[in-house]
Parts: sequence; C-alpha cells; structure tokens
Amino acid sequence: MSFTYLWKKQYEQALAETERVPALNLPFGGLYAWLANTLNYLGRLEEASKLVEKALRLSPRLPGSFFRPLGHTYYLE
Repeated sequence: MSFTYLWKKQYEQALAETERVPALNLPFGGLYAWLANTLNYLGRLEEASKLVEKALRLSPRLPGSFFRPLGHTYYLE
C-alpha cells in the first residue's frame, strides 16, 4: 500500500504504511526492498539503507525485480 500511496502523492499515508511493516517482522526480503524504495522517495535514505541491509540478509537471492529499489537506495546514498 505504501508504494500505491506514494504514486498518488499521498505522502503521509505512504509513510504511515511504511512504518507499520517492520513491526510485523516478516521473513520476506523483497518486502523490505520495496519499503526501502518508498523511503527513498520520501528522502529518508538512512532508514532505507537499513531496510536494504535487512532485505539482503533475509533473501540474499532476491528476484531481479527487486534490484531496482536496492540499487536506487545505494545510488542516492
């Protein structure tokens, strides 16, 4: 949902959704990669970087579609 709100330019809702997910502690790295991408667009690079690290720890062999958000985080740092 956070990415949907982001594209609709509803930044407060995107941020609220993004902040809810880490509390769920889900074991899927791809989710954290997309959340990092949302934080990138909101200018919260330090938090995005931590989510990228978690994504790679949880799923070191992420599918190719997740490399864009991961690369975007590293590029913006």
